[in-house]
Amino acid sequence: MGRLDLKPLVLGFAAAAAMARGAPAAACDSSTCALLTRGQSGTLAKGAFRMDLSFRYTDEDAKRQGSQAVGDVYVPKVAFTYGSIWPAFHREIEASESFVQMDLGYGLTSRFSLEASLPLHTRREHTVAHFGITQRYTTQGIGDVLLGARFALRPRLAAGLAVQVPTGRHRLDGDFDGSILEPSLQPGSGAVGFVGTLQQTGRISSLDLGWSVEASYQANTRSDLDYRFGNAAILTLNLSRPVAGRLSASLQGKLFHQTRSLYLTHDVPSTGMTFFYLTPALHVDVRGGVSLYGYLQLPAYRYVNDMQLAPRAAVLTGLSKTF
Repeated sequence: MGRLDLKPLVLGFAAAAAMARGAPAAACDSSTCALLTRGQSGTLAKGAFRMDLSFRYTDEDAKRQGSQAVGDVYVPKVAFTYGSIWPAFHREIEASESFVQMDLGYGLTSRFSLEASLPLHTRREHTVAHFGITQRYTTQGIGDVLLGARFALRPRLAAGLAVQVPTGRHRLDGDFDGSILEPSLQPGSGAVGFVGTLQQTGRISSLDLGWSVEASYQANTRSDLDYRFGNAAILTLNLSRPVAGRLSASLQGKLFHQTRSLYLTHDVPSTGMTFFYLTPALHVDVRGGVSLYGYLQLPAYRYVNDMQLAPRAAVLTGLSKTF
């Protein structure tokens, strides 16, 4: 069998990223998902310190039932005040999310790095209708912090463990009846989460092509409101190569799956999903250990449980510096 030439595919998607840089796009809304999108690999050198500042924006106005487009999306209200779920209560019209995130890493040894993700600002906007009256909800604040470590199991194979700390507010009120807003509108989850990752990297010298495969699983606990977000699994495949000088391009395929959320003893309708993203990206190394990057996430496949708003596309951009 002849060798597959991946060079045109990688460069083609990189060009698409450059041409589409003005378009808004959508990513997962967790720190873990942002880290896997960037494909940050391996551990840091002993004594090295890395700081990364990123911005991501999600446009979520694709109305879906299962994998099919629909005209209207009706989702439930989790009525914490009454301890019940009111099905098909809201008609969701459109939504968007934006995040400013700082990620820090320190090489404790050449095989063991400490890491932290700090969601400095989370902003969510949802436009919904109640009985024909349209309302726009906007919430903002710090999100949930992620603290963890990454360690080398062997050359090119690294594992990571992290804990999501519920630092973001999760009891913001202001719904039409004065009650607590939906969990999906809150800056934080109000619950602890446990994250495990595994990453294998490699290189195809004949094509000057780097590759990595990474898997992540996040198990969530219940908040003090007795609400638990669904557990999330992510699998990514990254391909990257130099383009010219300090400029490199990459292409990522990312499969994201989240189970249904749970309130008290009940599955929450219109929660849980499976998405597959194609993500072209550009990366520039500038002087002084600083690098700039931009990722465009394009959902190639979207499936939601029941009815939900799904992402149309997403953008992730930022800079990092290693000291």
